[in-house]
Amino acid sequence: MSLCAQWGVLAFTTVHGCVSVEQATANVARCQRANEVTKPIPIYKGAGEPLLGRGSDFCSENIFFGKDGIGDQPNAFPEVLPSDFVATSEEVGALALVRIARENPEATLVCLGPLTNVAIALKIDPNFAFSKVFVMGGNYYGIFSLTTAT
Repeated sequence: MSLCAQWGVLAFTTVHGCVSVEQATANVARCQRANEVTKPIPIYKGAGEPLLGRGSDFCSENIFFGKDGIGDQPNAFPEVLPSDFVATSEEVGALALVRIARENPEATLVCLGPLTNVAIALKIDPNFAFSKVFVMGGNYYGIFSLTTAT
């Protein structure tokens, strides 16, 4: 997406999901380097745990994605750097989403992981909105369904 000339990616926010928020932040930084992004896109570190805490008994997804979320290849190009684990902005993910939505009402929100940052943004600002929202959702049982939400 960020390499497509017709789209402009304004930001990445990271969140605890299959990996820690720190690891998710590192993965985004590493992916930008792997794709030779010339002007790095800001990374805002978001929620470090689910809204209801870490007491969930969902199974670990390490078997699918590895402990780092991208196949446990820290030395593969580009190699993981200590700086990858640090967000490029001090602003937290949910606050960044609220600000970006206010400044860019025509923007589209693309959600590729847990929606914790979005939920927190809605608590901060009940009028929080983007012109379009796309969610790569999943479910516990892995049963496929495709529905349009309006």
